Amino acid sequence: MEEDEVDQTPQPGDSAAEGQGEMGRIFRKAIFFILIAVAALSTLGLFLSLNQIVDIWVTDRYAPLARAALYSFLMAASINIIRFYLIGKKA
Repeated sequence: MEEDEVDQTPQPGDSAAEGQGEMGRIFRKAIFFILIAVAALSTLGLFLSLNQIVDIWVTDRYAPLARAALYSFLMAASINIIRFYLIGKKA
């Protein structure tokens, strides 16, 4: 680098570099929450579709048993996903 040129690279203590890092962090959090909302809506749609499948394919006599099995499976899957997420955060 010549003596007349000035180094314009941001340094660790530079406020402009910290501002860009903060904006990136906020952007990543916003995208994360949008994806969580999409996943929640998709899960609700799947839940409602599975209930309709139970209504169509299972007779009225066994519908409560099929729903109980479905709800138990969904609850166990949710608990395992939450445990995996929380354990993943601690590690």
